[in-house]
Parts: sequence; C-alpha cells; structure tokens
Amino acid sequence: MTTDASSGTAEASPGGAAPAGASRRKTSPNKASRSLDVKRTIFILLGIALFTLVYFLPEPPPAVDPAGEAFPLSREGRLGLGLFLLAATWWVTEVVPIGVTAITIGVIQGLFMI
Repeated sequence: MTTDASSGTAEASPGGAAPAGASRRKTSPNKASRSLDVKRTIFILLGIALFTLVYFLPEPPPAVDPAGEAFPLSREGRLGLGLFLLAATWWVTEVVPIGVTAITIGVIQGLFMI
C-alpha cells in the first residue's frame, strides 16, 4: 500500500490489500441486474396495462364544446389515447429503446386499424 503525498490518502498497490477506508461490502452484479430486469418488466407491463385499460373501458360521455355541440370519442380515438399512454410510459421510463417503441406504435396502429 502506498500513500499519496499530495492528499494523504492511501492507495492499494497492485496485488496489495484494499485501503483502510474502502468498503468491503459489494452488491452482487447478478442481484443488481435482476432488480433492474424486474423494474423494466413492471414498466413494460404498466404501459401494456394502460393501453388495455383504455381499450376495454366503457365509452366515455361525449365532450361538449362551448357552443353546445357534442363530440363523441370514437373507438379509434380511445385506442389512440391508450397508445399514447403506452408510448409515454415506455419513453419516460426508458425501458425499451425509443426506436423499438416507435416500431411498436406502428405495429399496434396496423393491428388495431387506428
């Protein structure tokens, strides 16, 4: 072990012991990656659940503008809203790359004819 004269700190020499102040407790990389995978899975499923929830909710009452004209939300409008919630959840939490999310949006639009 050598001592740095400028700062007075001890450094571990190659093959030597760790400095006295060094933490000896390490997090297992396997445990850390498992925790990250669980979080990613939860957020991916959250986005899918929001899309599914909006898709299966009963039709909301029509919106009424100030002139008194009613505008019902169509099936495609509800699906578009659900798709927005899915994409926003995935983008904000960054659980999948943005490109994958963009491709997913196009695929869902094609499948549900939005």
